[in-house]
Amino acid sequence: KSRRFFFHHVCERREAPPMTRETRDESSLPPSASSSSSSLPFALARFPGAKNRGLKSASSLREGSIVFQSVPYSAVLRDAGLHERDHFTFELPTTKSTTSSVSQLQRCSATKFARYFSRENQLKDWEDGYNEETKALKSCRLRAPNATVRLASKIVWRMQRERKNDAQNTAKSSKNNDEDNVENEVPLSETTKKTKRRYSYAGLSYDDEGKTEQLGLGRGYSCVFDQLTHGEDTRTFGLNNESDYTLAAMTRAYLTHSLNVDESVVSDEERAERYEREYEDIPSVADLAKLIGKLRLNCHTLCDDELKPYGIGIYPVAAMMNHSEAPNCFATFRGKRMIVRCLRDVLPGEELTISYDELLKPKRERAKSLKRNYGFDLSAENVDVDDDGKNENDEDLLPLSEIPLIGGHKLRALSRSPKYTTEDEQKGWFEVERASGGNIDGGCHIYRLFGEESGGFFEDDNDNNSALASFNLEESIDDDDDDNNSEKDEENNEEKGEHVGLCNDPEFVGKKTYGQSSKSKKKTRLIVETWGDCKNVVVAEIAERFCQAFELVEKLNSSSTGDISDISSLRRAWDRFNSLTDVGSELFGASVGIARGHHLRVKALETFMNAAVLFSGWSLALECGKELTPTFEKYYPHFRFHPQVAAHNVAVIKLTLENLMMIMGSEMTPVEIARIVDDLEGMNGQAKEIASNVSRVVGEDSTIVEQLVEAMHTSEKMQEQLLAPVEENDVVDETLSEAE
Repeated sequence: KSRRFFFHHVCERREAPPMTRETRDESSLPPSASSSSSSLPFALARFPGAKNRGLKSASSLREGSIVFQSVPYSAVLRDAGLHERDHFTFELPTTKSTTSSVSQLQRCSATKFARYFSRENQLKDWEDGYNEETKALKSCRLRAPNATVRLASKIVWRMQRERKNDAQNTAKSSKNNDEDNVENEVPLSETTKKTKRRYSYAGLSYDDEGKTEQLGLGRGYSCVFDQLTHGEDTRTFGLNNESDYTLAAMTRAYLTHSLNVDESVVSDEERAERYEREYEDIPSVADLAKLIGKLRLNCHTLCDDELKPYGIGIYPVAAMMNHSEAPNCFATFRGKRMIVRCLRDVLPGEELTISYDELLKPKRERAKSLKRNYGFDLSAENVDVDDDGKNENDEDLLPLSEIPLIGGHKLRALSRSPKYTTEDEQKGWFEVERASGGNIDGGCHIYRLFGEESGGFFEDDNDNNSALASFNLEESIDDDDDDNNSEKDEENNEEKGEHVGLCNDPEFVGKKTYGQSSKSKKKTRLIVETWGDCKNVVVAEIAERFCQAFELVEKLNSSSTGDISDISSLRRAWDRFNSLTDVGSELFGASVGIARGHHLRVKALETFMNAAVLFSGWSLALECGKELTPTFEKYYPHFRFHPQVAAHNVAVIKLTLENLMMIMGSEMTPVEIARIVDDLEGMNGQAKEIASNVSRVVGEDSTIVEQLVEAMHTSEKMQEQLLAPVEENDVVDETLSEAE
């Protein structure tokens, strides 16, 4: 019943599927890809244009059928899931008890970091890489690094185990099991030997239960490093990205046990000697930067059925799936295991696609996000979208005027409609309506400029936003004053004598990009862009009102709610938002306002619904939820089966029950009782239909299905409570009639 349940959608992720069309290898498909994948219901295929490679259906697939299940090459928990889930299985407790789920987890005594449900899971995780991670964690003086660094390190450790295992097998084969072969083997610790005897399967090269070899992707580390590119062709990720390079340096420091070490215990000389002696096989920062680029483009955000992210992992088979604005597949997770199902019937030879980004936001914003986070263009014509949301190839799309607004905001009047705003289904995101009635031709888009690029899937784990949070307006760089601000920040750091280094690794100490942010945060401001007739109607005064409404929603959506402390203050904020945006408002003599489907209002409805749930304002939450329902059904393909639409409908059903319970707490007339009973019966039928549809995509063991069943049970109990007095009265009346 938390805020995250209602509208933390993902799935990157966070679910925001995290692979890109332009991250596919440009080389020809392996010969074995077409011949050996006959046992799978899909195959690796080449598609024209920017997509290059992808997965296509090898046979007819029914709606809701499982396309494939996949285990990750490697995966780690995000900070939000560390204390709630088993560190090896990523699962929550299944048994219900009076104690909290956190208390059932046993914490690792060595690091106080990982938690397990059983000793067996701990031993399995020990062989799966936690043995090496324990040493790295112990060397950290401060808190553990973020999930990105831990995932990259875990991949390197698995690669080392695979190479060691291959070397041992090669030695045994060449010596024909000679007794002298024992001297040539790489020595293993006693703990590792015991674990290897119990769980030898974890030491084998990764093949995702045979699927990677059948698709021609190979086995082991080559599935990750050789088959997935890292964005060098677009000069955006990996070696060409300072953020990736910094994360790579942090990863190397973590691998060499020199991240935030206590210099009073380990000197630079001792660390240098240890580095030369023990860590010769650690990849260089350049190689790790390439790996980070691959992870940025190909990782998946693991989400629960309520679309709350709890981990990140690399799934090579799923990484082959391309993005689509109308996807025919959807991925769910059970612990570490990914399950991909069909949203609709799929014909043989049809491409299997998923969505990399949230669909409940304007396509224009989604294009910016995909361009920046995945390096490919959403447009079929390969029109590039720059950080300001304009098309680089549309040279004639220049502001006719640019008016400064209060608060540092800007009002831009464009010469014509921008890309992605002329489609019929996209026009509703930007519509402005008159007080006299009807919508105005053209549109109005409001978005925020940031001075630092978004981290994509590698945002700070402390960020409260989901990987796939709806209407997370993407950050972009405003070129104004960038150089000046950077120079000022550097001067300030020099004056303060600050050094932002993360460790003193002998190979990288003194490098400018190591441990330093490429750009500091710049002043943020809103841009109000208008086109068509809207540029003549949305004047500076009205644009300032829209900016105030936008900032009100952002403030409420942040971790700090400001002056909002109860439902009364939240109601006042809702009234304030409506006065700033509604056509019926008399504030400033307004004659126009945003339409019901405008992206600003949809974002506000979502935010106020979440906040109302926190303050138990069921009537306001239900009002916002019902208004949002048509928008969900409009922009999600096959909405009757889509889990994100089902999650929203579950929220509306729960809110309806809460409101009816409030009504039942007061005196009611027989007419009111009959109306509530009819509402409960109708809602029961709706919940049953939703559960039947969504269970085909998420499975019958889904949390969404369980909550729908619980809602139906609650509804039946409420009906019994309402009808009980009526039945008793009927019995009394019948008795009196018989007596007479």
